[in-house]
Amino acid sequence: DILVIKDGDRYKVRVSDINFPSDSWEVSPKDSRKLLEANRKTLMRIASLFSRFPDYSLTVEGYANAVYWSDATKLAEEQKRELLPLSQKRADAVKAALVMLGIDEKRIRARGLGGEKPVAAFADSESAWKNRRVEFILEKR
Repeated sequence: DILVIKDGDRYKVRVSDINFPSDSWEVSPKDSRKLLEANRKTLMRIASLFSRFPDYSLTVEGYANAVYWSDATKLAEEQKRELLPLSQKRADAVKAALVMLGIDEKRIRARGLGGEKPVAAFADSESAWKNRRVEFILEKR
């Protein structure tokens, strides 16, 4: 259930998401064994897939869920002060986990994008959590 989508000379990798608790960048929170196991399984699959693409680098893109989505001024401030740093920490945490799984650190880049490119409407309280995520991009070196 890994989906690799070719986009020019890069690939977007879709897998079961790495899930994060609200306002957190932990991929292995102590209070959630279920989350820890799901994230570990996904990370191991990404590491295995990436090892089959030796001529590619991997970008881990981190995202976060906006609270002030209905007010452009507050959203811009939230993006700058909270969402970008949080999403960068999420990308960094996933990068660190992949390095611990044996991926060469020089081949991985971490990038925080905050509340950009939501996959669920911020107003949808039942699905907005899906915006707390990372995505993986393979690019030819």
